[in-house]
Amino acid sequence: MRRYAYVIFSIVLVLACCFSTGCSSSPSDTQPQPKVNGGVSFDNSTDALRTGYSYDEVIASIYHLPLDPVTHEQPQPADLHILSITGANLDDQANATSWTFIVQYQNSTKFITYDKYGEAVTDWAPGYSAKEVLPDQILPPKTLFDQNRAAIFKNTQAIATESRKLEVSGGNYTLVIHGQNGTRMLGFDAQTGALTSSNDR
Repeated sequence: MRRYAYVIFSIVLVLACCFSTGCSSSPSDTQPQPKVNGGVSFDNSTDALRTGYSYDEVIASIYHLPLDPVTHEQPQPADLHILSITGANLDDQANATSWTFIVQYQNSTKFITYDKYGEAVTDWAPGYSAKEVLPDQILPPKTLFDQNRAAIFKNTQAIATESRKLEVSGGNYTLVIHGQNGTRMLGFDAQTGALTSSNDR
């Protein structure tokens, strides 16, 4: 009888050791984890020092976002319509601390933000309408700045002392500049980059 008790005790001891060392796996260990789309990819070892992100790097990734709430598939270019693009705190190279897009996709409106944390997609108010912005038919912000540097930057000190917000909508760029001498507003043709309006005195 003692022999059988010893055998049973040994089996229980082996099973206890097995569970304590991870022989069993939880469902979360065996099931594949969903992939999270990071949008703009940031290297934490270097991007902590970055203060701006270019228009080119964010526009390249907007068509790769899993916007479909059911399938999480990437949109076809023909199904995604950009209505507005805004860059905040642009430097003299037109790099912004954040970029925001208002887009229409499958009868819904999305608000997409790119910044140092990656991208965030939220539903936008229904009924928003505007002329579509076609990225291949407008000047990139960097080219716009280079073409109008004298009008945008009155002096070299302005690069560091002023803040700039750029929006493209309805075929026009609007640049709002906040500085020590007040607020300036410049308008540009989005296709040619020509200065169309200014409140400069």
